[in-house]
Amino acid sequence: VAPGSGRGAEALAPCQRGGRSSPRHNLESFGGVVGAPRAPLAEGLLWGSRSGVVRRDSLARPGKTKMPLVNPKEERAVIDDALILASKEDEGEEVNMMRLMVEMQTLKLSYKNIFKIANLNGFTNMTKLCLDNNVIEEIVNLDHLVNLTWLDLSFNNITEIKGLDTLTKLTDLSLYNNQITKVEGIDNLVNLECFSIGNNHLTVDQLHPLVLKLRNLRQLKLLNLEGNPMCDEGDYRMTVLAYLDGLKYLDYGMVHQPDVLAAKDQFQDELLDIEEKEALRHEVEQRNEAAREVSATLSAANLSVVETVFNSMFQDDTDHQKIKHLPGHAAIFEKFQSGVANLCDDYKVKGLEQHESRQTEFDLFTQAVAEIRTANSTRATSMVEDFLNYKKGIVRDLEARDEVKERDVVGSLRKLEDLVQELMDLEIRHVDLFDQLFTEFESKFDLVASARSELQREFFDSAKDLEDTYTKQVVSLATELLEKAANDDMDDLREEAQTLLIDRDTCMTAVTSSHDNHVSKLFKGMDNAESAEQSYIKKIKEGVAEEELERNRGRVMEIHTFKRATSEQLRALIHERRTNEDDEDGGYL
Repeated sequence: VAPGSGRGAEALAPCQRGGRSSPRHNLESFGGVVGAPRAPLAEGLLWGSRSGVVRRDSLARPGKTKMPLVNPKEERAVIDDALILASKEDEGEEVNMMRLMVEMQTLKLSYKNIFKIANLNGFTNMTKLCLDNNVIEEIVNLDHLVNLTWLDLSFNNITEIKGLDTLTKLTDLSLYNNQITKVEGIDNLVNLECFSIGNNHLTVDQLHPLVLKLRNLRQLKLLNLEGNPMCDEGDYRMTVLAYLDGLKYLDYGMVHQPDVLAAKDQFQDELLDIEEKEALRHEVEQRNEAAREVSATLSAANLSVVETVFNSMFQDDTDHQKIKHLPGHAAIFEKFQSGVANLCDDYKVKGLEQHESRQTEFDLFTQAVAEIRTANSTRATSMVEDFLNYKKGIVRDLEARDEVKERDVVGSLRKLEDLVQELMDLEIRHVDLFDQLFTEFESKFDLVASARSELQREFFDSAKDLEDTYTKQVVSLATELLEKAANDDMDDLREEAQTLLIDRDTCMTAVTSSHDNHVSKLFKGMDNAESAEQSYIKKIKEGVAEEELERNRGRVMEIHTFKRATSEQLRALIHERRTNEDDEDGGYL
């Protein structure tokens, strides 16, 4: 294509992937596609003609080729069913929309003059979406495509990166040749390997924030920024290589280790500072992750209260905000807090032991049920296979006869009835055995549940005792301070404390109200814990019973379906013979 023959014409060239060659416009993305060749290139080869791609120096520069190649007279389009179906018909497939929504993994809608992304709901299995060379201005309506690994939005009119937060499986993303001025909205793309955002409007002042952001994308191997104003910065390449030392390809060229080492040496001081901050952040993240794991474990065991019980007592306690200013209160408060913490630790240990015990009982029960189901299924399968082998011989024998009467299959039908009865008897015995196992499981499970309820009551009673002790000590402190106030000995007290101690009734009312608030929170916490425990027990029991009921219904239906189909097959054989005999008689007439 001759240079200057049209918008983006100098970027047109065939691209190769998997042996197929096709003309494309988004040559920015490492060999014409998002996701450069994973194999190393020959030394010094910069995506030249031998790779089927234009050379670096023939790519569009800033200020040129900034708009997608579209027909301005063509009506703008929105993605709809007709457009999607047409794209598959172009590939020679006869499809319908319902099947496409389930099966489609790749959708290519290049050069369709699309200005808005829409109507892709239901395509949840899609992994590759190509919307390059359109007039799209906004990234929207993609958040449900959570299985996408490849997204090509090159050569559009996009100004902002957004709407990608849920696409965490993306490995290849191209936003080449758009109108983007800032890189954002990619923090969640932790699996990104190839990112092409060349030929946009990223300025020099964006370079440092960009490389810091991209450092968090640990899988990034290929990056294209060429064609942005930031690339004119003298230290552009060295900055990128220093901060992103995991890159294999940068701006169409292979990254060489000596260049990386030189770049890191040039920015040594800055990198040391960043690495220290990253190490601290990583340590905090590890602690937070460990805390989340502990919280998840406690929640599963219905022990989350140990993380909230103390703070919940003082939440929205306006009276405590006054009392805490009393001199000497801090020591009483810390003693109360320490006592509750020790109580929580003890409750947590015992509660987790109980939870493990009941989980063990549940696992043993499910294992026993699985064993009897396997044995039952094996026995039933063997019985059916024996009958099918018998039936095969009978059918073969009857088909060889010249005349078949109903009495010839009576024996087979009777044998079928016997099999069905045996299968039903087997199912009844299975249900009885399940009931025995479930009764035994319920008994053991209820014992653990009873012990858990007792442990809960002990915990909240002990917490209330600690709160009562705390309140008594606060009352004693307040009484002592009120006596000092009565003697006008308040010069050494803070203003907030003096205000509270002016009136005895006001002071004691604050202490009493704070106590009542704490007790109310404890009772509420106990009610919530008991309710959660009952819900857990109910969910386990009802879930087990419902699953067995569904299995039993399915098995009985399966037996009756087998009986009906087999009986019809045998009787149809008689009917077919009679029809043939009638045809022969008709011939003689």
